Amino acid sequence: MTQELTVKTPGKLMVAGEFAVLEPHQKLIVMAVDRFVYTTISPNEYNSIDLYSFDLHDITWEWSGRRVALHSEDKRTTFVHSAIETTLQYISEKGINIPTFSMSIRSELDDASSGAKYGLGSSAAVVTSVVRGMLTYLLEDKPEDEVVFKLASIAHVRIQGNGSGADIAASTYGGVLEYASFQADWLLQQLEQTMHISDLVEKQWTFLSIHAATFPSEVDVSVGWTGEPASTKSLVNDILLLKKTSLESYTDFLAASWDAVAKIVEGMNENNVDLFLAGITENRHA
Repeated sequence: MTQELTVKTPGKLMVAGEFAVLEPHQKLIVMAVDRFVYTTISPNEYNSIDLYSFDLHDITWEWSGRRVALHSEDKRTTFVHSAIETTLQYISEKGINIPTFSMSIRSELDDASSGAKYGLGSSAAVVTSVVRGMLTYLLEDKPEDEVVFKLASIAHVRIQGNGSGADIAASTYGGVLEYASFQADWLLQQLEQTMHISDLVEKQWTFLSIHAATFPSEVDVSVGWTGEPASTKSLVNDILLLKKTSLESYTDFLAASWDAVAKIVEGMNENNVDLFLAGITENRHA
């Protein structure tokens, strides 16, 4: 690929089953939203990145054949750094020549005036957008969604260390999804044991399950914002602390979440609004 290209990647909203999805086989409903991250890649004499949301421009970097040396001390570049490095590791293992290029990233997932996160999965959408953009630019064939999802998940978990990957699934596949997580601990363990990223991508991920779903036809979705950002990593850590301090309460929560999501799924499958909304209410209580 020698010409400029732009890919757009949607953000996400968790609908039900959030946090319970951190456990094996627990189901979650997640949806993509119509706000996007745009990644543009074009030929350049040297490797560079522009992150417009952070007002960071012409950040240069080099690829050593295994690692990316990014010339920035700004911690806000960590997810992009990981996405580039993970994708190039995969592509180089395929024996594909890697030319120099420029990359620019624009996001609609943060508040333009304050820079505050809306909670639409901005870091996950950025990582997914970078991975898809680079694969599309550097490979002859259109990348498969499964490859995009797995590489983005690896890149994201390498930095965050936890999380379900549901936000990456929404950003990769779009629409509404019924999802069960690959389990971050499992993925980190696999990364330690696997020599090649491409082998891990081609491997079956034990706990992962992704299925397209559809809301009942009479359901309309409107999105509001609280005005306050929240840290997913901190919230996940709080839930994991509950597991350690009150296992009975945690187990009750998992059971309640399971029943609520099951009711929501049944409502979607039967196009039954009342059943669907009853499940939404139960999920809120959980």
